[in-house]
Amino acid sequence: MNGLVARRVVGTREGRSLYLKRVGELRTNIFQSGPMIARVREIEARLQPVIPNNRKTWHRTAVNELCRKIQMREEDLDRQLSSPQRELKFDSKGIATIEGWKPRKAVSASEYHPVNGPDGKKYLQIIGNGGDTSASWRTRVMLVTGSYRFEGMVRTKNAEQHGSGVVLRISGARDAQPIQADARWTKFSYEFEIEEAIADVELVCEVRPAVGEVWFDAGSLRIVRVSNKE
Repeated sequence: MNGLVARRVVGTREGRSLYLKRVGELRTNIFQSGPMIARVREIEARLQPVIPNNRKTWHRTAVNELCRKIQMREEDLDRQLSSPQRELKFDSKGIATIEGWKPRKAVSASEYHPVNGPDGKKYLQIIGNGGDTSASWRTRVMLVTGSYRFEGMVRTKNAEQHGSGVVLRISGARDAQPIQADARWTKFSYEFEIEEAIADVELVCEVRPAVGEVWFDAGSLRIVRVSNKE
């Protein structure tokens, strides 16, 4: 219930303005990844001597993941505060192209490259080494109430041999299932609803697990407005 209330409040223009103001205060005065991670490492060092030998590696991995998430959260907050998103603008056909893609840098066993093809097109590439559960390119947009479709063209190389699937989705989506692609360009899409008056939506171009090579045609990645809800 509290989560729903929070979404409703932040989902208004006034609520979002107050949210960003408060987050900015917390980011400046409290949320500093350096001291927080240092404190986590201090506690880790104190616990290591009493952790059974067969659990030490597991514990170290869990701590590394926690530190990774703290760093990711700080980076996400800085993105929100440094360049507040404006409402996405659609053309007369209800289509908006998407820009500002960035790799999820915390995924260490994968390589990310923005590629300029011989045809002049730009592609977002992921080369997965199999060491991560997933790898992705992401960007954020502001959308008002309505129904939308996130779509784009994707192709892979050697990914399907390892059972890797590609998915276009929004962050937090639980119904988005990876689909295997092949060496041909394939159109992928994901439909979703925005119930709030205005919402900050993170778009995700992802491969799970991160094995093989994947290309997303950057020029084809777009949001289609299916319907508005007044």
